[in-house]
Amino acid sequence: MDYSIDTPNISLFPIEAVASPGKVFLFTIPKWSGRQYSMMAMLSVPFILSFHPKSTTRRALYFLPLILIINAYRTPNGTNSKSFSGDYQFGLLLASWTMRILDRFYLNDPEATFLRKEIDDKPGRGPITYNPIKKFIWGLELIVVTRGIGWNWQISQIPPQRNLKRGPFLSMKLRKACFTYLGLCFVISSSQYLLALARFEEARQTPTWASQVLLHPIFLYCFIYTSWAFVVYGSLSLGENLLAIAFVGLRITKRWSEPSAWPSLFGSIREGYGFRRSWSSWWHQNCRRTSGTLGHFLVRNIPYLRNPQTKAAVLTRRYLQVICTFLVSAVIHAGGSIYISQKDGVFSDGGSFKAFLIQAAIIVAEDVVLWLLGIADGGNPSTSRRLIGYILVHSYAAYAIPTLKVMPLARDHGIEVGGHPLMAGVKMAGMGARGILRNPYAALIGPFNA
Repeated sequence: MDYSIDTPNISLFPIEAVASPGKVFLFTIPKWSGRQYSMMAMLSVPFILSFHPKSTTRRALYFLPLILIINAYRTPNGTNSKSFSGDYQFGLLLASWTMRILDRFYLNDPEATFLRKEIDDKPGRGPITYNPIKKFIWGLELIVVTRGIGWNWQISQIPPQRNLKRGPFLSMKLRKACFTYLGLCFVISSSQYLLALARFEEARQTPTWASQVLLHPIFLYCFIYTSWAFVVYGSLSLGENLLAIAFVGLRITKRWSEPSAWPSLFGSIREGYGFRRSWSSWWHQNCRRTSGTLGHFLVRNIPYLRNPQTKAAVLTRRYLQVICTFLVSAVIHAGGSIYISQKDGVFSDGGSFKAFLIQAAIIVAEDVVLWLLGIADGGNPSTSRRLIGYILVHSYAAYAIPTLKVMPLARDHGIEVGGHPLMAGVKMAGMGARGILRNPYAALIGPFNA
């Protein structure tokens, strides 16, 4: 499986003749690849923001990012492309960029909503007062950051980090990068070993005790879950650690050369003793702002929910945002499968909508159970509370991640291993780890993850 990203040699501005009844004229039609369209869509946002909000130019270009994004979706690689995994990662990024553009440009007032702390929020200052070049830089940072580090919209679930000086910080990031690299190598070698063991035992027809354990469905479910979780961790952390080392070590820009600008992407797994807590305190928060923008938009524009006066309104406001958050997350994570499904014309979301909407329902049910039992979700939980929570969360994840995510992805990638879906999931995990090592930035949701 080739993980490379195809970059065809295409002229950016070919001139085509277009004929219509009674006249012939020439105009410029850009024939770009999907990746070129997506890059231009991303860059078009800070370019348009560099103009005054009431200017004619900005109003005329208002829909340009959407047009470019739509063309990116409609320009997949050819059906003979072998870069399925590269296409999947691009589709995932494309969906993320789409939601981010909607949040930063269309669903909010950018100049009033998004301000950098101690830079844009000073009296008499702000993006509206900047010249085009300075405003373009503000807009570019706005569109590339994911967690709002140093902005007034910084998400609240940033993992706490020690106040390290430059040397210890670089050492810590280097250790994490090495650990991630070795962990991905272990996933690859383990996947290859299990696949070879399955082939050997199939030919032998007399399984040994070791193969009975290692090829048992329970072990395979646990292996796929833990391996895929580490693949996702590596896909985000490896590239982020390398960027942090480069920016801090080489002192690239004053703003991004400080260790405080690079907090960890993932929290402590010790905090994941509940479904809500796993998403809010342990797992990465790169999509938190983008995923929450639809819920915030609805709440802001529905008077009944904007200033809730009753318990029913408060609960409706809360759980509407929960459902919208997971719905948008489903759209983002389905992007890769939807993009590659254009090749054979068979629609597939890779199991994302089912998986994420089930998560929303589980969180609502968990809140109800905790409320009925009078258990506060926070503070200093008892050992039994933690133990029960860990068992419930990871038992469900060990079943759901392979069933609802990894094996559907394997089918989307055309992976078959003797007709055994679990072994296809094992191979998918190994392929994912190998793809990250080939390109640590292929799955990076945001260039800085900040």
